[in-house]
Amino acid sequence: ACSDSSGYVVDERGLDLDLLADVKDVRRERLSVYAEERGDCEFVEGRSVWEVKCDIALPCATQNELDGDAARTLAGNGCR
Repeated sequence: ACSDSSGYVVDERGLDLDLLADVKDVRRERLSVYAEERGDCEFVEGRSVWEVKCDIALPCATQNELDGDAARTLAGNGCR
């Protein structure tokens, strides 16, 4: 899963990093475009990626979006 300011995408097959880089870095599009072009993945608009069940989370954003509530959600979903 990964996110931008519009929402997040969950790609159970694993993120297509070439497509993701093209959509985000080259074309400067939203993740919804990634989901449309990739197909068979889920784009969730306006929600936080921190609600996705995971083993590992990498909060790499510069907008300070990981707050105490999000950290508790991650921990409650099994993230260590």
